[in-house]
Amino acid sequence: MIVGDDHVEVGSSLRSAAAFGFHDVLLEDRGADWFDGTSAVRREARAAARRHKNPLRIHPTSLDSASRYEEIVLVTPSGPGISLHRLGLTHGKRQLIIVGARPDEMRTSEADRMKIATLGLESVGPAPLRLIASILLAEIARQVGRRRPVPGIAPRPPKFEKGLELIPAGEILFIEPSALLEF
Repeated sequence: MIVGDDHVEVGSSLRSAAAFGFHDVLLEDRGADWFDGTSAVRREARAAARRHKNPLRIHPTSLDSASRYEEIVLVTPSGPGISLHRLGLTHGKRQLIIVGARPDEMRTSEADRMKIATLGLESVGPAPLRLIASILLAEIARQVGRRRPVPGIAPRPPKFEKGLELIPAGEILFIEPSALLEF
């Protein structure tokens, strides 16, 4: 779950999620106007998110939905908590991972199921959501790992149809940048 109030930060975080191969993301929109802002703000937010090739489903939600999950991991940029790489982040649909919220925003009834993970950054001001989200998403992708090879099918080495052949020095065309301005 991404919790954000800046439309460009949220868009960049969603782009990272798509780049790391995520299919679904929960989003609590706290004024980022991702779902119902002005058309100019929504256009700018989607522009920040659209530089990816993988489809991404974005589900509107709130922190209240955390009660449906068996395990909750709240990721913070700094402060007390377990180092992010020491936590298991691949427990599937029973686990909710939240970035962009503070521990004091969570319900006390969820405290027994919640773990706080920290990136261990020095706090010099508010950390950008896209930075925290990208580090978190990269760690989840690292823990998921690569797909195991299918038994019985031997991996083949790459095939190259053409090799690079160097051209003799006399046949190279050298162009000055100033010459390109004349076109």
